[in-house]
Amino acid sequence: MPIDGVPIRPGNVSQFAVLVDRYSDFEISGRVYSAVYDKTQSFQGLVSLIGQLEGLFNELSFPQPTHQLRSFYIKKTGEEPKAKPARDEVITLEENRTTVEAGEKATFVVHVQFRQNATWQGTIQWIESKKTQKFRSTLELIRLMDEALQNGEEVKFEGWNG
Repeated sequence: MPIDGVPIRPGNVSQFAVLVDRYSDFEISGRVYSAVYDKTQSFQGLVSLIGQLEGLFNELSFPQPTHQLRSFYIKKTGEEPKAKPARDEVITLEENRTTVEAGEKATFVVHVQFRQNATWQGTIQWIESKKTQKFRSTLELIRLMDEALQNGEEVKFEGWNG
């Protein structure tokens, strides 16, 4: 079922919808919708969700990270770099949808504005309750989603209620 009024903007590359279909024992699974690619990808657990989004940000080079990953392994010189979409192509995707189907348990619109200090900062909108909250780290984002999925049960940190 589509949710009217979910603010998914095709030109905003760092905004995405998290559609949670299952929640059990603090583990979530569902789908992530990206307006840039106009496609939905499934995820199983928080590690999968965070990894997919981090990969998307790295592929688009936005938002820029303040820290670069390093490795002790030597890269093969024959590897081809992943093709990045042209910046003009990303911004002019006007034919994309502006509404997405709701998750079975909850629907969130997450806008990551910065990737500073090896974590994310931005805003999260919980569609079902029409609440918006800023987050200062990826952990805080996870805690906000977890609190929403626990049907508003009290969690000891500043969450959706202020």
